[in-house]
Amino acid sequence: MADKIEHINASDTLNEGRKKINEALGGFQTQIDTIVVEGDSSVEAAQARVNADGHTYDTLKARLDDSDEEKASKEDVDVIAGEVEELKTRKSIVVSDTEPEDADIWFEVIE
Repeated sequence: MADKIEHINASDTLNEGRKKINEALGGFQTQIDTIVVEGDSSVEAAQARVNADGHTYDTLKARLDDSDEEKASKEDVDVIAGEVEELKTRKSIVVSDTEPEDADIWFEVIE
């Protein structure tokens, strides 16, 4: 592994240095994932790497991260759907420079 790591040079740009660091750390993450999966993982942990749809992830962490992202997306959709339903019940929606007296919802025009 050590022979694959590129040294960061003083002449490297910040972005070049960042890429070298990420490549080096990515190799360590792969080693850690391998140790965790091939090490003393219980049957329960191995089963937990499989989601309800039968998709098997390389690590339990990968499965949990994916699940968290999916949950956050569904929550965003639920919030937006609720806001849309609320807008449907309004009688008038006004877009103007000044606040009208009789609008249920008012969107101010900002220039």
